[in-house]
Amino acid sequence: MKVIVKLLCIFGVLAVQQVAFSAVLIESKQGNGSIDKVYIKGAQVRIDSSTEPGYVLINTDKGTMHAVNHTEKQIMDIGEAISQNKQTMPGKNKFDIKFSKKGSGPTIAGYSTTHYVIMVNGQKCSDEYTSKKLMNDLGVEKTFNKLMTMFKDLAPDMSGMMMNQDPCMAAEQQILGNYMKHGFPMRSVDKNGSLETEVVKVKKKASLPAGGFDFPKGYKMVDMSQMMQGMPAMPQMSPEDMKAMENMDPE
Repeated sequence: MKVIVKLLCIFGVLAVQQVAFSAVLIESKQGNGSIDKVYIKGAQVRIDSSTEPGYVLINTDKGTMHAVNHTEKQIMDIGEAISQNKQTMPGKNKFDIKFSKKGSGPTIAGYSTTHYVIMVNGQKCSDEYTSKKLMNDLGVEKTFNKLMTMFKDLAPDMSGMMMNQDPCMAAEQQILGNYMKHGFPMRSVDKNGSLETEVVKVKKKASLPAGGFDFPKGYKMVDMSQMMQGMPAMPQMSPEDMKAMENMDPE
């Protein structure tokens, strides 16, 4: 009897550990051939890239984002930079952004998709294949909505400088702000037909890599906003310079 009780206790501990160290995994390949792995457990998100010497840790409830660099043995706090970047450039433009629904898309990583074409001021920017079923199935809709808001705030506002150069790039902040209501991005193809990203694997209970959602011990914490403040300031552009740049013909 004691042996049975002991075994049950061991199995109980293992079960708890398995739950504690498992997470949703969404793996995607990028246009350059690299692989990104996104692990999600509640509000905690970890992003590993095959081209980076570390990983990114995000807590969507706290609004924090940190980049771990194994080469430099540093942890960069990106959160304050996100807050500062909300103060966007003057002269911000509003764009006519449309997610034009084209019908059903292909099944990607086991999930049905819907095909949208993103248009900005009448110009095609990309083909997007999204899945609402994935977010509902995995229970990650709330986390990803918050995550996309953080990415939107992190992305620089180029609307004033790039208006006549590349409306798609100039409207990036506003596109990100409207994306998730159409579903999770399963595949993105740019206006030239080149693959930007595609989900290749989805696991509901994946084992976390070494370190999990924790910071490595002994690494130095670095504030990204302070690093940026120490950099030489870019020269201010006059209204005439801004106007001249906007009127330049794209190559």
